[in-house]
Amino acid sequence: MLNSKNRFERRHFSTLSKISKGAIITLSGTIAGKGLLFFYTIFLAKILGVSDLGLYFLGITIVGFLTVLCTLGLNTGVVRFTSIYSGRNDLSRMKGTVLISSVIVLLPSLVIVGIIFLFGDVISITIFHKPKLAIVIKLLSLSIPFNSLMQIFLASTRGLKLMQYTAYVENLAWVGLRFLFTVFFFYGLRLGLKGVVSAYITSSIFAAGLAFYYTSKLIPLVDRKITSIFDARSLLKFSIPMVFSILLYSLMSQVDILMLGLFVSSAKIGIYSVAVRIIALAIVISQAFTPIFNSFIAELHDKKELVELSNLLKVITRWNITISFPIFLLLLFFPGFFLHIFGKEFIQGSNCLSILVIAHIFSSISGLSSSIIFMSGRSDITLKNNLAILIINGVLNYLLIPRYGIIGAAFATGTSFILLAIIRITAVYCLMKIHPFMVDLWKPIMAGFISLVIILFLHRNLGIERDIFIVLLLSMFFLLYSSLIYIFKLNEEDIYIKTIIKEKLISLIR
Repeated sequence: MLNSKNRFERRHFSTLSKISKGAIITLSGTIAGKGLLFFYTIFLAKILGVSDLGLYFLGITIVGFLTVLCTLGLNTGVVRFTSIYSGRNDLSRMKGTVLISSVIVLLPSLVIVGIIFLFGDVISITIFHKPKLAIVIKLLSLSIPFNSLMQIFLASTRGLKLMQYTAYVENLAWVGLRFLFTVFFFYGLRLGLKGVVSAYITSSIFAAGLAFYYTSKLIPLVDRKITSIFDARSLLKFSIPMVFSILLYSLMSQVDILMLGLFVSSAKIGIYSVAVRIIALAIVISQAFTPIFNSFIAELHDKKELVELSNLLKVITRWNITISFPIFLLLLFFPGFFLHIFGKEFIQGSNCLSILVIAHIFSSISGLSSSIIFMSGRSDITLKNNLAILIINGVLNYLLIPRYGIIGAAFATGTSFILLAIIRITAVYCLMKIHPFMVDLWKPIMAGFISLVIILFLHRNLGIERDIFIVLLLSMFFLLYSSLIYIFKLNEEDIYIKTIIKEKLISLIR
């Protein structure tokens, strides 16, 4: 019995090591990428102005939704089957999975591009009442085939539990190139909004090529000595139900901006979109752990190791909260400070940002539960959940936006996300009797609130509103939070993960 327990603990800590190393790579790339994207958004706000920025973000939202449609859920299927075939050392099926997926996603992508060019004017004028949107969505649609292929290629590397390639391509190269090409097209060729759109297309082409290059190094896509084995039936059987789930979730996540496009000016869309993108700073942590965790879900579920899956869910959820919760708190109580960075006119979105932060706190707790549902093959449950929440979100947005504008959109979306979080956690518990909560979860929550109370007390009583003073307060907050986490003490798993992350960070810096 003792030997069995020791083997289980060794396997558990070995898995934690792999997840931690993968997460720190993803986190490093994601933080760098989100940092670039944050400064890029500030740059766009300065050069485009609120109105054109709103048109750009509305176009990005439409094209992003169509890209999800074109991938047909195959990016999720590729992660799952690449992980399984990698465990079996089956190169032929790995190669076949990536190649057949690439061909399949190209077909709807090209069709969608044709439809947008034919009906782009009708969509822009009749539906959104914004004639200038037509050229934006027509040009942006050219990026759809490349973005779809990039998702397939990067999904295969995540299936191999290699997170660095997504960090290199999607978080660094794609955003960095967009920045550089924007400078060239906007200032060099003086194309204005068209230049920003052209930069997005060009960067997508380069990023897709880079993703293919990295994937080919890992999986013999162009090696004729390795015969491809295509199991399209199994791949599509898993992926096709997923496309509806992912599509519904994507639509649910973006229905607020789409609805705003129907009822408010492009300037209001620009203000709201900036608030949404600031939220991305806080959800970086969840995005770091989720991709590598997904590949382990498929493997552990395939081997029926539910106890280990439950332990990993609890540990990683606690780490998600420990690192992301202080960022959520600062965005919640100092929204105007962060929005002011983009310009004075964006401070109007402060209440929206606070509402969305509360919703994403719940989402960060339930995100891994969602991964367990669909990566274990229960895509039908994910489909039903997302459909129900989409209907609720759509109805709330339709009712609230005409009356309350961007505040109504934030409240509708926030309410929907909180409901979805509750549904996800309940579903996983009913299916597998596992949940993301553990006793030690009180430590980051208590540390966060104690630090916040001290900072708010100083802010109110000193009464200094200068930006440099706010920066000092925020820095003090992180120092207090870190100290309290240390005082509350880490458990054995936390210390192990901390050591792994520290070693990996030192390695990355070197």
